[in-house]
Amino acid sequence: MFNKNNLKYIFILAIGFFWCSSIYLTQEQYLLKLADVDFVNIVELLFGSLAMALGILVFGLIYRQNKNMKRLYIIFMLLSLISMITFFLTHNIYLMSICLCLTCFFGTAGFGAGYHFSLLSSNVEKEYRGRVFALGYGLGSIGTYLLVLLPETFYNSPKSLMLYIPIVLFNLLLVLRSEELEEIKEEKYTSSFKIYFSRISLIILAMALLSALSTDVIGLYT
Repeated sequence: MFNKNNLKYIFILAIGFFWCSSIYLTQEQYLLKLADVDFVNIVELLFGSLAMALGILVFGLIYRQNKNMKRLYIIFMLLSLISMITFFLTHNIYLMSICLCLTCFFGTAGFGAGYHFSLLSSNVEKEYRGRVFALGYGLGSIGTYLLVLLPETFYNSPKSLMLYIPIVLFNLLLVLRSEELEEIKEEKYTSSFKIYFSRISLIILAMALLSALSTDVIGLYT
């Protein structure tokens, strides 16, 4: 279980989950300093969740076309860095909101998440995948918990970039040293796969909608 290969993918997932949940929290709290709660809820819980879902969906659609996914992943992660940094450079709440959603779309919650999950399925033995995923998710969650124990002036401010930028770059380094994703051959695309992919896509979009409903971003009346 704890061989060099599995540990590498545990760390890739852990860093991804840590950055995803932590930057999400930081951007939410920082935006609350400039906008009211209802506005932030709409931006983050509705459009942010939708951006994550669309990012994973876009990954699946592009992966089907046998593109060079590692190169595209690097580009998208760099774009997520740019959107993350831009978020803190402006005090226009609308531009900040767009940057937040772009970070969700490009980063390890959206397109990046799709790539990480595919790395797991391509490079980790079947019997270990669940445990590798669970450990990566658990370590990432613990990391976010430890982060919020730091002074709020650090994790809810532009100073947090001193942590997030190296984390993303380290994540990129680990992915660059990983194997390429397995190519999907055309004959694999049977009608059953298309049905399966369609169902997964609908589930992802439904999760984004339910996230908005559960927090009253979209009014739900009994």
